[in-house]
Amino acid sequence: MLGNITNGDAFHLDFFAKVADYPIIGSMLLIYRRAIIKNFYHGEALKNRLYL
Repeated sequence: MLGNITNGDAFHLDFFAKVADYPIIGSMLLIYRRAIIKNFYHGEALKNRLYL
């Protein structure tokens, strides 16, 4: 996720670039995407803490 771009990331970048033409939808999706990423990492951290 850091540095190298996979096909999935390229697809998402392309998708978000297209959606960015619609500012309101684009900004909502960016906020939503950030929330998903944040919750994912938070969930991983919680799992690691629980299983240690």
